Amino acid sequence: MYIEPEILEEIRKVDVLSYFLAREPTDLKREGADRYRLKSDHSCTVSEKGWYDFGRGEGGKSAIDFLVKMRGYSLPEACEIVDGAKIALYVPPARADEDTGVFELPEPNNKCCRVIKYLSGRGIDDEIISYCIENNILYEAREYNAAVFVGRDENGEAKYAFIRGTVDTSNFRREVDYSQKKYGFRIVKPENTILNVSEGIIDGLSVATLFKMSGSKWDSHNYLPLGGVYQKGNGDTRRQLDKYPSIVRYLEEYPPPERINIWFDNDCIGREAGEYLKAELTQICDDVRLCVPPRVKDWNNYLVAKLQQQKQKFINESER
Repeated sequence: MYIEPEILEEIRKVDVLSYFLAREPTDLKREGADRYRLKSDHSCTVSEKGWYDFGRGEGGKSAIDFLVKMRGYSLPEACEIVDGAKIALYVPPARADEDTGVFELPEPNNKCCRVIKYLSGRGIDDEIISYCIENNILYEAREYNAAVFVGRDENGEAKYAFIRGTVDTSNFRREVDYSQKKYGFRIVKPENTILNVSEGIIDGLSVATLFKMSGSKWDSHNYLPLGGVYQKGNGDTRRQLDKYPSIVRYLEEYPPPERINIWFDNDCIGREAGEYLKAELTQICDDVRLCVPPRVKDWNNYLVAKLQQQKQKFINESER
């Protein structure tokens, strides 16, 4: 099995903590604020910095290094395990909303320092972060120091939660079991008439930040992240809207928006899904716009690049 060097480089970016949190979380036993010990191997610890086996006196950073050195897999086997799991892009599906299932929010920390630092590092405006925390739709989980984005019903009861790791090198993300998609995370005020639909939560918060940067009142808009998008597969006869229960819920609760902006990724999936969704939403709203970020993949990339440009411009002007 031959692995292209650029593919191997991408797979090496998957750190060992992301791997365990996504695939083997039950093998982790917390030991201190930032470190875990493996239940299957008590001499081995895992943290944001990597893994270390005190018995062998060796360690590493990446998931494939761990699988090769500690589990005995060959490099191609380790790459297949990690890449096949699609840790870097994969969001483990929540168990379905069943009568026997109980939805429970992760236990919160008594502070949100890591969540605030993480979102600020992604360029999200402090006012927007504070709004989410104060309105109980964002907090920090105790278990993994992760960000928890909460969706609530009309009575304010939590019905949905999405967990996102706060470590830059970690891609850990998942929905809490028995989350109901139609109650997904959103920022909505009944008096607002512009709806912004995004692929993910970070994208939605990035769009809000971009509105504020442009001088617009960010809180005069509504924001509805979808938690993923869907292409129209062969033989798929479902309406596009039926794939997005959070949109269906919104349209049932409020009058049709005066304008709908679809903020999807600048890739084949995002553009194709956006066109299908736009076609259906145009039957409900006269002004529907598909927005894809120029020259970058998603709207958070665009926000970070724009902030970097502003920073560089300030530096250049200060040196004149």
